Amino acid sequence: MTIAVSVVMITYNHEEFVEEAIESILSQECTFDFELVISDDKSPDGTKDKIEQIIQNHPKGNKIRFIPQDPNLGMMKNFGFALQQAKGEYIAICEGDDYWTDRTKLQKQFDILESNQNCVLSFHNATVYNQNTKESKAFNSYSKEFYTSDEMFDTWLIPTASSFFRNVIPTELPDFLIEGTHGDLALFLLLGESGSFHCTNEVMSVYRINDQGVTQSGFKGIAHNLKHIKQLEDMELYFGEKHSNALNDRVALYNISNAMHYANCKQVKESRSSLKKALKRKPSLRNKKASFILRLFLKNILNK
Repeated sequence: MTIAVSVVMITYNHEEFVEEAIESILSQECTFDFELVISDDKSPDGTKDKIEQIIQNHPKGNKIRFIPQDPNLGMMKNFGFALQQAKGEYIAICEGDDYWTDRTKLQKQFDILESNQNCVLSFHNATVYNQNTKESKAFNSYSKEFYTSDEMFDTWLIPTASSFFRNVIPTELPDFLIEGTHGDLALFLLLGESGSFHCTNEVMSVYRINDQGVTQSGFKGIAHNLKHIKQLEDMELYFGEKHSNALNDRVALYNISNAMHYANCKQVKESRSSLKKALKRKPSLRNKKASFILRLFLKNILNK
């Protein structure tokens, strides 16, 4: 039978969570065939052994195509590698520490894209679960059914484990996807070249916050900001003028953030340089976050 959907999962130190993630996928009830592609990035814990046990013992273990990496690739290169292994007409994503909560999720999203040929991606709401505090909340509250890729710059709209999209991934992935800091944004901009995004305001997955998650460990500080600015500049080269306003505003915001970081470290020269770079981009000061950061920055500098 032809594979209609490839579910792509990357894992790293997910021994505690990966069984729940895999089970939520293998329990899907659908009228088509699907595969689960798992790429483990040389986890130092027992993730690899856990996955191999599931493949051997689960009645649907034959749906899993497992690729253990050696040496370690890094998160984004591993993600890019896993995407390129997908054989299905459609791709769904579920990272090894997230999981799905609706057994008909794949079928629902498959039907949505089959019925909406102008859409390239289907997504839905999710529960955000903090593994440390045991607190839960809704990921978002959506006000409309269709979105464009430009709207991905405004806020974090799409829970990763809710993504279901047509397999239109280019054979050669751009550097801003496999080298960048914000893989979701890069992926959604690429997909946006082929259509709009359909939203279902229904919770069908869990986004887990834990100590191993990239959101907890990687999104902080000057080094991260500089790497993301480089990613945004690479996007400009790739897309040309298509997203110029949104990219300008985002680069400006990250430079303002760096200006604040430098100012707090008493590095006045670097702080002023970052502010100049931000102003050169002409950010929209109607953005409340930008205005707030800029006021704090100016206050800090004036007090020196």
